Amino acid sequence: MLSIDWDYFIDISNETRNTCFPDTPDDILTEDMRKEIWEPFYEMYDIKDIGILENGFNNLKELIRYIKSYNKNAIKCVNDSHRYMYGLVYKFLEARKSKLVRVYNIDHHHDMYQYRRPNEKVNCGNWAEILQEELGEKFDYNWIKREDSEEFNLSGKVDCNESSLEELYDIDFEGIYLCRSGAWSPPHLDDAFLELKNYIIEN
Repeated sequence: MLSIDWDYFIDISNETRNTCFPDTPDDILTEDMRKEIWEPFYEMYDIKDIGILENGFNNLKELIRYIKSYNKNAIKCVNDSHRYMYGLVYKFLEARKSKLVRVYNIDHHHDMYQYRRPNEKVNCGNWAEILQEELGEKFDYNWIKREDSEEFNLSGKVDCNESSLEELYDIDFEGIYLCRSGAWSPPHLDDAFLELKNYIIEN
């Protein structure tokens, strides 16, 4: 399965991201909530001119075109949060009666953090960590990261394979998952996100 987090394609350094973007544990937001969260950051910082990584964006569209050329029946899912990858992986295993699922995650974050709120099991930052705990060798997790991505969690450096966009052409993908991560993706970039979404789901 190919997993894509939109935050990978935001053309900004990790340092600036940590300073000028909201710090919120919420990843399930209505449009009104998202606007309320982002509004003060547009006022405090000059983020309206932030763009996307054009080369990476175009390379991803080319990869998706390639995947759809050899697998017209690939599963395609788009959501706001990455947390739903957890359930999708289990559905994937059940539907294919498979003993192994390989996930290649294009993401600024590794999503192997241990944090969670009370009465919460899975969230956008720990879904890969929990799948690794529960499935062990049945879960083969590969991460395509940014050069300045954080590689550590509370236990130290995360335990996953690292891959590159170029390597993905050697994989036979059966599913594509895209999430917006709206709490950490500036709303003025939504048009580009919707372009990618339509590129994925259109026949």
